[in-house]
Amino acid sequence: MILILPALFSCTGPGGGTANEMLLKAAGQENAAKPLVIIKPGTSPLWFELGPQGPLQIGSPEEASLSPFEPWPFSRLITGLLSGEDRLILVVNREGFLSVLPWTGEEGSIALYRTNGASWKNYTAGSPFIWKHTPGTLLYRDNFFLDPAAEAPAFRAWGLSEDFQILDLEIPAFTGLPDDWDAEALRRGQDGFWHYHLVRKRGGRPEHRYYRSADLETPGEESSAGVFRDAFRPCRSVSAPGLLSPLLERTFSLYGREHVAEISSSLFEGSRQFAADPGGEGDLLPGCYAGPGNGGGAGSLSPGGAVEYALVINPAGAGIYAARRDGQIWEESFSLPVLPEGFVYTKIGLSGPALIAAWEEQQDLSVGAAGFLVITPP
Repeated sequence: MILILPALFSCTGPGGGTANEMLLKAAGQENAAKPLVIIKPGTSPLWFELGPQGPLQIGSPEEASLSPFEPWPFSRLITGLLSGEDRLILVVNREGFLSVLPWTGEEGSIALYRTNGASWKNYTAGSPFIWKHTPGTLLYRDNFFLDPAAEAPAFRAWGLSEDFQILDLEIPAFTGLPDDWDAEALRRGQDGFWHYHLVRKRGGRPEHRYYRSADLETPGEESSAGVFRDAFRPCRSVSAPGLLSPLLERTFSLYGREHVAEISSSLFEGSRQFAADPGGEGDLLPGCYAGPGNGGGAGSLSPGGAVEYALVINPAGAGIYAARRDGQIWEESFSLPVLPEGFVYTKIGLSGPALIAAWEEQQDLSVGAAGFLVITPP
């Protein structure tokens, strides 16, 4: 059953008017072809918690349910954002996909779709990616903290169709790989190859195998741990496209050159990491970029019809954005709503008139409550 949310929700802004409205359009039965809710974002935040039955609207993260802290591979949290031609996909660990896209029936609104993977509760979802225009993620057994309680998943990779249905992704490069090995990482590296890592954990020390494939259409060739690590190193910020490069330089100057920025964009087939200097190992700074060359054109994902739009925040929500429109470029500082102690922002992305920011309650390598924020972009 779809979680029934309030039919109308509003927050009154400083000027006394309605800053946010959320209208329920479909509830009562699981139907991935219909939106769960229609949301009209505003300058006041709309908070959602990831509950067992789907997103649950809450007043603030402080009001989230008291979820027990669990190691992150076993927690319900957002493991990645994938920017498509006209939508933003949230990969939810232990659950499935949430899709956000502009709603044509009401100007300035977005539609939220929930697609539940029935078998996902037994596995960790990691390495979100886009392959052949299809958003996908790996599913694997993670027994770093606990022994695996499930058989290997039926497929290593799962995707989302355009009509919001779960797909079993049969990636040719995975054909012939031994069934008892879990694929824990997949990403296109700096060398242009897709690199992936398999691990087998059967007591004692785990065994590792590394592969790479030019396009995932043909069987991969065996690689090495060193090649894998080099391919996954963050790119230099000076190599970032368009406005993103100078914005990253300014971000690292403000928050520390040791940090690494993880930027979601349709240009990157998922996300790509950038660092000011080689070997950056500081906190991850979430960010997003929409610019020339984005699959559906930047206008569908950039606020105000900007040709380019880039934004980066630190885990506390302080950040900088830059935009270019009609030959003019501007850059401003901003801050997302302050989170309670122990909570951090982990991912951020754009969908039409909305900025979506994932948040988590963290304690070492464990996560309690988790969810996302919807608000208009700066």
